Amino acid sequence: MYNKKNLVAAILLTVLLGPFGLYYATIIGGVIMTIILPIISFLVFKANNPSEEISYVLGLTIGNFMFYSIIIWPLCIVWSVISIIMHNKKMSKREYQFIENIARHNNVESYQNDNNAEMLEWFKSNPNKGMNDYYASKDKN
Repeated sequence: MYNKKNLVAAILLTVLLGPFGLYYATIIGGVIMTIILPIISFLVFKANNPSEEISYVLGLTIGNFMFYSIIIWPLCIVWSVISIIMHNKKMSKREYQFIENIARHNNVESYQNDNNAEMLEWFKSNPNKGMNDYYASKDKN
């Protein structure tokens, strides 16, 4: 019903693509992490006025690569995981509220022998679960 995101896909995309993979989890995070390195590189280039430009550019490239691979890349992975978990919790809460509103609108007492009351009870006892989880548990029984 509500669009949940896949955590494994988010991790794989971020591990393989770094900040560009972060766009799957959060667009704002992807934009922020994509522009951090160029801004820092520009600030470092503006702050230093080296005498040997070739060695400076080489040092800047190696420094940027180390900064990128040691700090930015793992930070993107962590940010991706956290944003996917928060997004999926929000979607589960919306699903529960949707079912609860339907039951409230249609008078819950009339659903005591129907599937919707059972579904509401299942959602109350299983927070952070979605509709697919409910139907998967019904198929196992």
